[in-house]
Amino acid sequence: MEKVYLDFLIKQPLFNMLNEEEITEISKSLAIEDYQEGEIIIKEGDFCDKTIIIYDGEIALIKEAEPEDTIQTYLTERHSYGEIFIIDNGNASYTLQAAQETIIISLTSRGFGIIEEKSPQLANKILKNLIRYLTLNIQKMHSRVEDYMLPLG
Repeated sequence: MEKVYLDFLIKQPLFNMLNEEEITEISKSLAIEDYQEGEIIIKEGDFCDKTIIIYDGEIALIKEAEPEDTIQTYLTERHSYGEIFIIDNGNASYTLQAAQETIIISLTSRGFGIIEEKSPQLANKILKNLIRYLTLNIQKMHSRVEDYMLPLG
């Protein structure tokens, strides 16, 4: 994997506690994928076994509904989606569609399994980062919910 991608990854929440040697090691289990504008990356309801990190471009998160689908938000460079899927496969909650030419870096649950087999300590570091990242997102979500709650009494 090119150094520019490694330098990018070391700044990502999932990998930011890893050193350069560890990033180089996990890069063997990562994939770089290119998508053209309008191309579907993941379809809502489909089985998903990977986390994606946007290296460049923009992705629309679309909620499928009748009579028409609705764009919920856009993810741009450095945003990620599906972090939990590397340890707990499931179905995608949204359709992810490239809003422009987009490059993503992905880690599948199989790729994570390879990391786990080769270096349990490295896998443990990734899991700790994942827990920290998800906890931070839960805290942000709680903060937003509190903004809409009516006072008791």
